[in-house]
Amino acid sequence: MNERIKELAKQADEYADTKLQMPGEYHPDWHDVRDEKFAELIKQAIYDEVKEELMADEMINIEPDSLSREYLKGCNGGIIDALCLIKNFGVDVDE
Repeated sequence: MNERIKELAKQADEYADTKLQMPGEYHPDWHDVRDEKFAELIKQAIYDEVKEELMADEMINIEPDSLSREYLKGCNGGIIDALCLIKNFGVDVDE
């Protein structure tokens, strides 16, 4: 398993333990709480990674080659579309 996924899974485990205030003990809702948090963490991590690829308009506009400028604008458009899709899956973001 990917190390980042393992890290997020561990965070979700710890969250469920803390939220249910029963570390090390069985709770019938533990898996539901853990799975919900795990999904939230994965969505947020994906959103954060994709958002890092977004290029500021100021940087695009200083590109001297018009074809490169248009390419970068198109890439930004795709990134914005991806961010919107991710938000539709319930990612809470501060913009």
